[in-house]
Amino acid sequence: MDKFNEKELKGRQKFNDFLTSFISAKIDFTKEKYANLDAFVQTDLPNYNLGVEIKDRNAIYEHYDSYIFEYVKFRAMCKEVKSGKCNNCWMCYFFGENLYLFDLKTICKLKRKGENGLIYKKLPNSTCNYKKDVWKLSYLLPKKFAYKYTKVNGKWQKISNPIEIN
Repeated sequence: MDKFNEKELKGRQKFNDFLTSFISAKIDFTKEKYANLDAFVQTDLPNYNLGVEIKDRNAIYEHYDSYIFEYVKFRAMCKEVKSGKCNNCWMCYFFGENLYLFDLKTICKLKRKGENGLIYKKLPNSTCNYKKDVWKLSYLLPKKFAYKYTKVNGKWQKISNPIEIN
């Protein structure tokens, strides 16, 4: 297993642990190596299915006020919701035992309000198989608009709700 697959598997395990601690769900992880989304989730909630992108980052990066969200991921989420494959999408950032979860509806509200600036940023082509930096169109998602969870004594707990967007 290469470094990319190891990192993907670790993030997917964390997400599975997180989600199944709250609801019963069938998680279908994508097979394509560089898929725009990592999973599709069928929940036990009526008419509520999710598309999910998972980022598992080193805890030393948690202190930033905003997290990078690639525009191609945003477009992929919008496409999946529009197609009816899912009702909403989540962008999940794990930092050690902490999770910042943004839902697509919140991201769209931020976009309309101008709260998540669209920028060109020079970023690694891949966090696991770094070859060079490339320019990527991205949003900055302020973490104050995320749901925050943490794992304490082996159990996930909600720490805070996002700031409300009017």
